[in-house]
Amino acid sequence: MSMPPQAAWRYDWAPEPGSAEAALYTDFLPPRDWVA
Repeated sequence: MSMPPQAAWRYDWAPEPGSAEAALYTDFLPPRDWVA
């Protein structure tokens, strides 16, 4: 896999409330107990 010449990640990043990214984190990414 190749990466761009400059790549950066933010530590402890949080999406803005009400944004599409916030909905992704709250609606689709929380842990679920799929077996129960």
